[in-house]
Amino acid sequence: WNPNEIDAFLAYLISVKSTLAGMGFKETTFNEAAKHIESKRTHGPVKTGVHCKNKWILLKQTYNVIETYRNRSGCHWDNERGANIQGPAAEAVWEEYISR
Repeated sequence: WNPNEIDAFLAYLISVKSTLAGMGFKETTFNEAAKHIESKRTHGPVKTGVHCKNKWILLKQTYNVIETYRNRSGCHWDNERGANIQGPAAEAVWEEYISR
């Protein structure tokens, strides 16, 4: 997955989200997403609906981990620099968090 594939994938999911009436993405949505992002592929295999579904699961997991960390007292996160760990106290908090 390259950054352009990920951006196109997320843009596609956002564009169809309103048609789902609060339901999750279905296999057909992931199959269509795979077709939608094909022009962005620069290397690796052609993405399938299964690839897209697995990527969606991974992206959601990553998002949830970041949100959990970001909402902890004394923890920092921004979308440009990530956790931006600076200093021994912040490093200790980070190391304790990722050791779980």
